[in-house]
Amino acid sequence: MSSSPQDTGVSAGVIESDSESGIAGESGSASVSGSASVSGTDRGPVAPHPSRPDALWLSALGVVAVGILLQAASAVADRWVPSGDDGYWSMMARSVFSSHPPLLGSSSSGAAATGYGFHHLGPVGFYLLAPFVAAFGGIGVAIGTSVINAVCAVTAAVAAVAAVVVTAAVASVGKAAATTTTTT
Repeated sequence: MSSSPQDTGVSAGVIESDSESGIAGESGSASVSGSASVSGTDRGPVAPHPSRPDALWLSALGVVAVGILLQAASAVADRWVPSGDDGYWSMMARSVFSSHPPLLGSSSSGAAATGYGFHHLGPVGFYLLAPFVAAFGGIGVAIGTSVINAVCAVTAAVAAVAAVVVTAAVASVGKAAATTTTTT
């Protein structure tokens, strides 16, 4: 990299910087074809690299996951027994490994209003809970639900951060393209 502002410019599509760090826009400015400069303040906030999450982020994910899993621990400690809808889900999850696995979702109470009996879409919930009910019995409904909810909460948080990182990357590429287009 060059050390003086006079030597800055674009060479084979590479932006050279006059800063000591060698990163364009980090401190100082970088020239694009010698006609316009891009300063470090024009870039906006820089998102953390997705492969290196910080300690606060990991702690927050841990607190969310542990908080949800504590609900299952509470159910186990209270000797919870599934009844009502939970009993139905336990029974249907047990039947997943039988010779008559469920093919429909749980029945809906909407039949009272419409006069027609119908079911919720698909038995996926029963299939997801089946290993937990098979391993832990009736309490497996509470354990499985807590594990599934914790995984979904962490996945949603990671997906949200990934969406922000991708959006920021696309915005910075678009901004750089717009700056390059207006200066040439």
